[in-house]
Amino acid sequence: MKAKVKPKSTDAYLYQQVVPFKPSKGAIRKIEIVEAAIRVIAREGVDRLTFESVGKLSQMGKSHVAYHFPNRDEIVMAAITYVYAIGQGTVVEHLNLEPNPDKKLKAYIRGAFEWIDAHPDHIAVMALLLSLGSVTKGFRSRQSEIRSIGAKRIEAIVGGMKGPKHSATELKEISETIQAIILGNILYYGASDMGVSLNELGDRTYRMALGLLKKRNRS
Repeated sequence: MKAKVKPKSTDAYLYQQVVPFKPSKGAIRKIEIVEAAIRVIAREGVDRLTFESVGKLSQMGKSHVAYHFPNRDEIVMAAITYVYAIGQGTVVEHLNLEPNPDKKLKAYIRGAFEWIDAHPDHIAVMALLLSLGSVTKGFRSRQSEIRSIGAKRIEAIVGGMKGPKHSATELKEISETIQAIILGNILYYGASDMGVSLNELGDRTYRMALGLLKKRNRS
């Protein structure tokens, strides 16, 4: 197999690290392992993530799991990559359906919350990445990479909206703050009883993002 080449400024890199674009039988099995790992992380915790627990859920022996992923960190990294690839893919679908530049921010946020609505187990993997990123260099690099992809997309959306034009530094600050608002609300939803639906929380998140933009536009 040819070595994988990292595409420039594209989410394809994230997908490509989990499974080739033309998946073989073996690649499909890898996805089954990753999806089983996500379920274990979300429902039992990462401490229960073993070759045995993943193999049981994916209906294969632990030796088969180890063949595809020699150690637990590789399974966790693949799960993180897979989760965010699905999330970014969902967001892009929503953006592509919205032709109005001034409504793309709402589409982006709606896409993020519809992703979580369809895949609630993914919240646990998002939270795990933040935890691992604080102590492990490899996971910290992946967190930075994923954050950069999302922030740059938001930056392009905000830069295309009507209103005062911001400097490159201001756009970066605004996009990273909006991204933090989205992530924070999703994580709070997964870790506590907020008393609102994901749809309501998505609307609230959008209002918070608009409030930030209006404040920055007046400054």
